[in-house]
Amino acid sequence: MTGLTRLAKGTFAAALVFGLGACGNDAETQVSRNADGMPQGDTGWQVREEGEGLRMRRQFDQLTLVYALEPKTGGVGATLTARAAPCLGGKGEFEVEDKFTPLSADEASELTDIRDRMEGLVGRVADRCDIPDKVRNQITAGFDGLFFRTSGQRAAVSGS
Repeated sequence: MTGLTRLAKGTFAAALVFGLGACGNDAETQVSRNADGMPQGDTGWQVREEGEGLRMRRQFDQLTLVYALEPKTGGVGATLTARAAPCLGGKGEFEVEDKFTPLSADEASELTDIRDRMEGLVGRVADRCDIPDKVRNQITAGFDGLFFRTSGQRAAVSGS
């Protein structure tokens, strides 16, 4: 029993260190360029307030995904953007955007709608550009938790 307790404590401590390390600072969340000039790295999901709006952004290698909320007359507007830079063979850029009004339903339904839209945009970029499957499949990872953590900030933007 003592050995299992120590193992559980050690596992918890390792998970805590890893979790805190994943947050990192700005220097650790930069995407650098590898030897052939391709972007390589993962910024993780970052949240920034811009004026009265809110922006959630992640760059994973050459693919960037952004969810932005801004107050508008009579409500709030959302914009999702997926951008590949470079797009093909280390050259060019391609960006797709989806502007919409967030659902006024419960958070789980709203999150489902946003994730469906993200997957659609990432799919459109991947169809046109050289995006590795690993990047395509992992770019949205962690957004769910971020979405729920920012509920107060999102409510402030929408005025509710």
